[in-house]
Amino acid sequence: MHEARRQRLDAINSGLPGVMWVVLLPGAMGCLLLSLMFPVEDGRFHAILVTALSGFLAMVLFVIISLDRPYYGAMAIPADSYQLIYDQLMKR
Repeated sequence: MHEARRQRLDAINSGLPGVMWVVLLPGAMGCLLLSLMFPVEDGRFHAILVTALSGFLAMVLFVIISLDRPYYGAMAIPADSYQLIYDQLMKR
């Protein structure tokens, strides 16, 4: 149990490796820039496509950033299950 607690506490300070960010962020920007190079006759349709692609990439990045730190923020793992186990073990 002590080892599992230590691993959870170590996981709080860890994050995604820097290599992933180096690949992910320029890849997303490159994808948007390449989408601007496709010839589309209707400018409005092209703007809608590029906006939809950038919105999708923004949502993917948001989920990755939110899940990068599982014990912080609105998407955090609640401590209820840990508290329940602690309470049950301390009653003995």
